Amino acid sequence: MFVHNDKKLPVLRTVKAEWLVLCSVLLVSALMMGYFIWNERALLIASNIERMRLQTLIIDENLSRQFEGVRSALDSTRDAFRANGMCTADCRRLLLQSLKRAMPGVRALLVVDRHGAIVSSDDDLRDVRLDDSNYTSKVAAMRDADTLYLSQPYENTPGVFNIKLSMALMHADGTNNGAVIAILNPEYFDAVMRSALYAPDMNSAIIEDSGRRILYVPADPAAMRRALTLPDPFFSRHQRSGRADTAFDGLDAHGAPRLMVQRTMFMGGLGLDHTLVVSLGRDPAMIAQGWRSMAWTSALAWLLFALCATGTLALVHRRRQALDDLARLRADEQAAAAEKVELALNGANLGLWEWDMVADVRSVDARSAAMLGYTLEEQNRVLLDWRPLVHADDMPGLDAALAAHLADSSRSYEAEYRMRHRAGHWVWLQSRGRVVDRAPDSTPLRMLGTRMDISARKLAEAEIAHLAFYDGLTNLPNRRLLLDRLHHAIAKAGRSASHGAVLFVDLDNFKSLNDTMGHDMGDRLLEMVAFRLQEVTRETDTVARLGGDEFVLLLEDLGTQQQAALDNAASVAGKVLEALSRCYLLDGHELLSTPSIGVVLFCQEHHTINDLLRQADMAMYEAKAAGRATFRFFDTAMPFVDPAKLVA
Repeated sequence: MFVHNDKKLPVLRTVKAEWLVLCSVLLVSALMMGYFIWNERALLIASNIERMRLQTLIIDENLSRQFEGVRSALDSTRDAFRANGMCTADCRRLLLQSLKRAMPGVRALLVVDRHGAIVSSDDDLRDVRLDDSNYTSKVAAMRDADTLYLSQPYENTPGVFNIKLSMALMHADGTNNGAVIAILNPEYFDAVMRSALYAPDMNSAIIEDSGRRILYVPADPAAMRRALTLPDPFFSRHQRSGRADTAFDGLDAHGAPRLMVQRTMFMGGLGLDHTLVVSLGRDPAMIAQGWRSMAWTSALAWLLFALCATGTLALVHRRRQALDDLARLRADEQAAAAEKVELALNGANLGLWEWDMVADVRSVDARSAAMLGYTLEEQNRVLLDWRPLVHADDMPGLDAALAAHLADSSRSYEAEYRMRHRAGHWVWLQSRGRVVDRAPDSTPLRMLGTRMDISARKLAEAEIAHLAFYDGLTNLPNRRLLLDRLHHAIAKAGRSASHGAVLFVDLDNFKSLNDTMGHDMGDRLLEMVAFRLQEVTRETDTVARLGGDEFVLLLEDLGTQQQAALDNAASVAGKVLEALSRCYLLDGHELLSTPSIGVVLFCQEHHTINDLLRQADMAMYEAKAAGRATFRFFDTAMPFVDPAKLVA
């Protein structure tokens, strides 16, 4: 193909160099492809492990909340059944019914004596005796009033395993008088566990510290009956690790490969007599399908690229001989022109800028100048001293981005900053560019770049952040922001010994007004209620909307003395009652609406957010039961009020 003479020798050397480069590119691209595929495999496994960890955390939180509710229900039942309790037999029966209805995960609530005989029951299956005789023999051994006892799973119905949570009924002299028992609904917990399975090859289980499975999804009655006959190697490795959560791969007890993520549940404050571990497993082969498919696709693409590159280079070599000298002379001009054209065509909303770094002269096009309200001539004059136009808070980030690019030419320059508009306001700009000319010693000579007005995007991001924490109708803090502030308020009260209060405000007969006058009128009433609540509270107080017609006021720094704090909270509640009871004028209609308010104080004692909101809610329903248009403080002796019997 080539004539070996003096004129063709440079061409021959160029051809050999290009073929060598092509082979190097193909080799490097193959190595990079292998690296990226291997990295994708690692990322895929890591993302699945992280997702499985998140699912175990969700199961942990859901079960912990359910167990907390069960313990609260058992505490309430135990208080009603103590010998010196004031609750009658009818009261106890209604209490059992109400508590069971309020808890979807509980199949039955029972009270038994120390011999296991049922004293009182509200069982969906109308059992006349407990289903597990071995369990009833253990009732007399329950001697710790604060311990929540977890039973072994028992197969009452073929394929359905029941679990019991119990608390001891103690005499005043410390002797056992029986137990209160909650029989958990296996279908409810099966749904909770199944919600964490995002792939058909997954399984989840709850295992107690002895290694026995309490729950298993998908259902496997045979595995549950085998109990400890086949020790779980993953559970043993988890226990030996001493860590709260672990991820292992290997073979399970049946010799099948599994990826297993396990999490030890730390149910602080529940007093559970067993440690529980949540486990979530996947088939590694199913995870591998994703990266293997990518590997085959990438290999085929690389092969096609290699064939096309080889054929193209061969064609170029045959056709370039006559044009080689001309192409070499014009290469530099075409490269510079191509860079400008490429940047100019990035989008019609982009402005161009150029920086002569030797003369320190900056110039822009008309579009860039218009972003700041200047003409092209005015902007280029202003840019002679452009730094004063940049917001002082953004200048360090801009300098750091420029320095990083100048230090490493492989990185593009990119920065977001604010510049002063000619009219005086700030404009958010996004600037991108790179060095296009360098001296032989690599000193940068010239930069080209674009800038874009991103003020609308920044405004949208700020609005999205606002909507995440504030109610869209009333512009009050929403439940998420309220819970965060309540968490800080509880911690602050614990440190300073200063009292705080939570006021739960519910509008009386709001549903009737909403149905009668229309939802638009109801929304306007809620806006006026929010405005009046802010009028009667301090700037340091939090007024939040939970949803519907429910509002919560968080009052802090009410004083270190309980009586003074009670007086201050009562004063605020009175102001709220008076403000919300005034007439509302809406579209010529005079509307009257009153609130029912529940108040609960908190200080150095241990409080949880859920406890405070629940207690304030109970006090609010007590206010409704008292005739509405009033407020009540939470009292531990407060009788239970069934919300279903009250009209909101």
